[in-house]
Amino acid sequence: MDRRCLVVWLLVSLTDKVSSQVKVEGVKGGKAVLPCVYTKTIMERDMVTIFWRLNDEKKVYDVAAGNTVLTQQDPEFKARAQTFPEEYSKGNYSLSLRDLRVTDVGTYFCYIPPLNVKQQIQLHVEDGPEARSSSMRASLVPAVLLCLILLL
Repeated sequence: MDRRCLVVWLLVSLTDKVSSQVKVEGVKGGKAVLPCVYTKTIMERDMVTIFWRLNDEKKVYDVAAGNTVLTQQDPEFKARAQTFPEEYSKGNYSLSLRDLRVTDVGTYFCYIPPLNVKQQIQLHVEDGPEARSSSMRASLVPAVLLCLILLL
């Protein structure tokens, strides 16, 4: 009986700590905000520690003791990533990523070690509107030709 209680307690506590995967869509050259919000426990700003990672490997953005730490940031994200320190007091640790690139696609993780929280965000980046409209036109050409042939 004690073992079942332990399993239930573990399941309940783990669902609090890991959120389901969120999907974010972006356009090449544009901007995306990757959400990371945890309001069950609010940290004082000088206690805020957050690690943003891409595919659990690339260091996207770090905050330690409330201060931005970019000394080991992957060069791909230099001057393109930022958080919102004024939002930390509301439990918002989201990341803004600008000048999106196709290489930014992947699974981002927001780790908040003091709270034992890990959130997962999937980013997908599409080509800009010009590329979409030209590929759409290209895919319409065979359909239009087929219609013309059928009408003749």
